[in-house]
Amino acid sequence: MSKWVAGCLERSIPTSEDFTLVTIMGDPVVMRGWGIAGLPSDQVSLENGILTTAAERYALCIDPQQQANKWLKNMEKDNDMTLLKFST
Repeated sequence: MSKWVAGCLERSIPTSEDFTLVTIMGDPVVMRGWGIAGLPSDQVSLENGILTTAAERYALCIDPQQQANKWLKNMEKDNDMTLLKFST
């Protein structure tokens, strides 16, 4: 991240020294709702939540602890989400 910020500053691209995805794209109220729905509040989880919800394509969640699975199910329970499993 520090190289990216340094590159922006070299090219006179407006940025801040302490850039984080959460401070730029995160909405505290939305992120609090994610926490209520089961998403952990650590930096990486919040960044992944932002990328998952703001991306134009479907997200691929590698989720060994089933945290994203729980979070997505809770977030979409009122929207009739269809859950497909590839196992038998």
